[in-house]
Amino acid sequence: MLRLPFLSLFLSIGSVSIAFMLSAPSLADVVPDTTLPENSRVDRQGNVFRIEGGTERDSNLFHSFQEFSILRGETAHFNNLESIANIFARVTGLSRSEINGMIQANGSANLFLINPNGILFGRNASLNIGGSFLATTADQILFADGTEFSAIDPSASPMLTVSVPVGLQFGSNPQPIVNRSRFPEGSENPIGLRVRRGETLALIGGQIDFSGGTATAPSGRIELGAVETNNLPTQVNLSLTNEGLRLDYRDVQRFQDIQFSNGAVVDTTGEPGGSMQIQGRNITLTDRSFISSQTSGAESGGAIIVNATQSVILRDGSNISTIVAGDGQAGDIVITAELVQIIGTAPPTQRSDDPTPSAIGSQVGNPDQTTSELREITGGGGDVTIDTRRLIARDGGSIEASTFARGSAGNIVIRASESIELSGTEVFGTGVREQISSGIYAQVGLGAIPEAGDAGRITIETGELTVLGGAQISSAARTGGRGGNVIINADLIRISGASPNATEVVGRSGIFVSAEEGTNREAGQLNITTGDLIVDNRGEISASNFGPDRGGTITIDADRVVIQNDGIIRATSFNDGLAGDVIITANLLSLDNGQITAETQAGEEANANIRLQNLDLLLMRNQSEISARAFGSAGGGNVFISAPDGFIVAATNGDSDIIASAFAGQGGTIEIETQSIIGLQERRDTDGNGTNDIDASSEFGAPGLVTINQLEIDPSEGIVELPSSPIDAASLIAQTCPRGSNIADNQLSEFILTGRGGLPPNPTDPNSGTTIQTDWVALPSDAVQEDAVQESVSSDGLETSTPIVEAQGWVIGENGEVRLVAQTPADDSETNFFAATCGAQ
Repeated sequence: MLRLPFLSLFLSIGSVSIAFMLSAPSLADVVPDTTLPENSRVDRQGNVFRIEGGTERDSNLFHSFQEFSILRGETAHFNNLESIANIFARVTGLSRSEINGMIQANGSANLFLINPNGILFGRNASLNIGGSFLATTADQILFADGTEFSAIDPSASPMLTVSVPVGLQFGSNPQPIVNRSRFPEGSENPIGLRVRRGETLALIGGQIDFSGGTATAPSGRIELGAVETNNLPTQVNLSLTNEGLRLDYRDVQRFQDIQFSNGAVVDTTGEPGGSMQIQGRNITLTDRSFISSQTSGAESGGAIIVNATQSVILRDGSNISTIVAGDGQAGDIVITAELVQIIGTAPPTQRSDDPTPSAIGSQVGNPDQTTSELREITGGGGDVTIDTRRLIARDGGSIEASTFARGSAGNIVIRASESIELSGTEVFGTGVREQISSGIYAQVGLGAIPEAGDAGRITIETGELTVLGGAQISSAARTGGRGGNVIINADLIRISGASPNATEVVGRSGIFVSAEEGTNREAGQLNITTGDLIVDNRGEISASNFGPDRGGTITIDADRVVIQNDGIIRATSFNDGLAGDVIITANLLSLDNGQITAETQAGEEANANIRLQNLDLLLMRNQSEISARAFGSAGGGNVFISAPDGFIVAATNGDSDIIASAFAGQGGTIEIETQSIIGLQERRDTDGNGTNDIDASSEFGAPGLVTINQLEIDPSEGIVELPSSPIDAASLIAQTCPRGSNIADNQLSEFILTGRGGLPPNPTDPNSGTTIQTDWVALPSDAVQEDAVQESVSSDGLETSTPIVEAQGWVIGENGEVRLVAQTPADDSETNFFAATCGAQ
């Protein structure tokens, strides 16, 4: 094997020299080897290396080189026949390929460049080929008939194939691919490595590094893969389709990192936009690096798929985006990783007066376009889907789906099994409008045309959601279309804090649905399902309406809801539109200097409603408020509180109120159902009165109605008064039977023994023996002792009394008097004794 003599010397240099050799520039040259049945030939003419010969097999052409590198201004020209479909060029020597000039081929042939030692594309590297281009540091290419084209063992398959390639085989240590191409030099919009429309550009190796590099495939496909083999042969599957080359990593267990830095660009913009797949371990974008695809025309764009086994990180104004600028649908964005971080904002530059936040998003149109241009865009935005364990967006980082044109925005779906953290803002200048909040946004954007489409939907599923320091989750309709819905399902949600220069209505952390001034459509709905919801330290959940239609409704289903330290949940209408409702279903609702409000300025009938349902406890402290207020001539709102098995408690002198008030319209309605209300009273509320009030009044209109249904339990209900002293049961027992033979049934007492059997219910009944007769059972000694102790204790409190015995007869005295006696006289002289007898019944 040709590499063996060089390999032993190369390895003896040591790992430090290996790294140096891979990164150091080499002398540019295109040198063929002699390993093919028909060897390659290189004819240099000035700065052009004309590559002839090679081994042709049907529509496949094979070339083999000892070295393959070209300098700036040089061209490596594969002078193939037009009938060739695929060109396979391998490097069997020990040098990496450094391409700082142009690679060119004839016709529409695909070109595969294989160099296991590494490949570097310099700032002036470019492509001029008719088909797709794949550069790889794999050891060999595999074909459908089982043959291979190997760069490390060129003699392994002397019989080259007419078959199609189906895979890339990597060895023990895949080497990196670096792209620094900014071709053409000096351009503000370089194209770098570029293939023709509809073709594929693929870089598949070890670590992939775009250090300021650019790769473009108009309406085509870009494949980037960073493979780790763990010293085991590893195959990446490859297929040739009508859409170009496609790579499949299902058999790859481990990956290496992919990094985009210094303004790197990966782009498939076209008519329509193309697709891309990026597969690695840690995928990082920094320094205004962009991965993007813009779709023009009537066809739908392709998807951007980013898969990382560990992390996807965007910093310093970097973006992953799809845009639609025609009638077609923008491509989707699908990101899968254990950790997704979107952090930071790049400051304004000479080319842009605006700061650039780090973002992942899809967009319909662009606010920089003219109104007429935006009116021509009817295509919809792509969806953004993120599957991760943890999602972090900080310091202006965001996830967005927006529309500025007639087409509707896409949807956002985020599934984070562990947590989502949205925190902080990036502030430029001193005004509140110069701040960029971290967050998740589905919106009709600022600058959209009046006929703009609808905002998209936001769906979030996570374990723990935190929104801090001015960050936001927002669906907003600013002009044209309706707002999108926000649906959140989490175990714990915490909303806290505000930006440093926040006002009462701007810059607070929160979850928002809104219809802004300028739109004539309704706001979206907000639905939250959680175990615990905490809104504190100026945090906010809001549904606001500045337009003529109806505002959104806030629906919360939770175990516990805590609103404290100036936290607020509110639904408001500021102009002619109707306010939405606030509906909270919870076991515990605690307000500590917190508010739940619904406010309206429109409608004679109440339209700002608050419903608090299935409460076990409503607790209010420290100037907390539950209020449905109407301004102008609008009718007061309604407050419904249902706690049929629970309680409503307000701390004494806490100035906490429940209000359904109006200004000129009729006051609202307050309906409360509860076991008990503690600490609140129905009376007129005034600011700062220090009392806890229930008030449904109107300043200048008719008062409202307060209905309170307290289902209080009477502690004495159903209780029978027991005697204050023990009863001597012996005094209640009859000692003999009634006298006489004609005794009525109801004059006889009856004793019935149930259980052991053998005794009839009535002394005169025959012994039927219908129950099982069971022998007596001796209790354990400890049980007997326990019974004895209990009997002794129970008898201590009884006073012994002489039992009352029924008369057993009477005696006629000497003077004829009759005396009743309990026993036969002992004196036999008293012979006039008559005994009582029981009559048989």
